[in-house]
Amino acid sequence: MKKFILGLSLGLAIACSTVVFASDSIQALLFPASFEINGSNIGLNNDYKVLNVDGHAYVPIRFIAENLGATIDYDAESQKIFVKNKILEITDPDYKDIS
Repeated sequence: MKKFILGLSLGLAIACSTVVFASDSIQALLFPASFEINGSNIGLNNDYKVLNVDGHAYVPIRFIAENLGATIDYDAESQKIFVKNKILEITDPDYKDIS
């Protein structure tokens, strides 16, 4: 009987330790969200999804930036996202007086 109880306790200890190691996984949930940007209600189209990971909402940066009037670009080589939210300075090198 003592061997049975010892075996049962060791078995439970091993089974519980695997649950501890499995807890490092990430659970992400898609959830519907509505957005109000500068007082306007803006719906999220089907191309974009909002994720909830550990109580934090992750929204698509392109959707937010474009609705705030910013320009956004991605450089694959440097793996960097550029967001510019100020007046664009466009000049023509052939005509210095025109901008």
